[in-house]
Amino acid sequence: MAVGQAVLVGTLDVGALTVLELRMEQREVRRSAEHAGSLRDVLALQALFGSTGHDLATVAQLALLHRCSESRAGQLLTAARLLVTLPGALEALESGLLTVEQSQLVVAQLLPLPGDVALTVWERLRDRLIADEDAGVVRPPARLRPLLARWVIEADADAATCRRRQARATRPGWTTGAVRTGWSTCSRPGCPAWTRRRVCPGSGLAPSRSGSVMTGRPAGGGWTRWSI
Repeated sequence: MAVGQAVLVGTLDVGALTVLELRMEQREVRRSAEHAGSLRDVLALQALFGSTGHDLATVAQLALLHRCSESRAGQLLTAARLLVTLPGALEALESGLLTVEQSQLVVAQLLPLPGDVALTVWERLRDRLIADEDAGVVRPPARLRPLLARWVIEADADAATCRRRQARATRPGWTTGAVRTGWSTCSRPGCPAWTRRRVCPGSGLAPSRSGSVMTGRPAGGGWTRWSI
């Protein structure tokens, strides 16, 4: 019985509830195992098409077989190709240690990362999932997401900083570029060209001149002064 439901013991048929809960838990484990099997079949299909030089037909055939959009078929192929590179990931799905929803979050979080960073984060996650299972802890995606985000930052802090800068730079109203950290300036006060610029390390572009300049985007009807 789930934690917090002990108060219902006097009003429910505990035996029937236990049987029902067990059946539902086992069905969810089978669902994870079926998903892992599906991902393995996706990889096998890609290998068959690839052996004849028809790699590009894989997604279309997957969409036909799964009766889904090519977008979803592409997502399945992407997930399969990532999870197979993570030691024990598909096996974790097959055993129910990793749920379908958790695996989707893992793919979304680890796909943009370099291989070594993704491997480091996955190994931490696998150890945590094993510990959670031993302790009877349930960790749905909403609780797993901030944990993965923190591990990603710890695994590669410099890259995480660059990704944050890139995300900020692409917000509407911000000037984008590829500079270390600089500010675009204009000699004419109030010029709309006075916008903040963000760039990535190693771009080879020089930052704007240092000093205290009027720059930024409109805030409260005026402009923000940034010190650099």
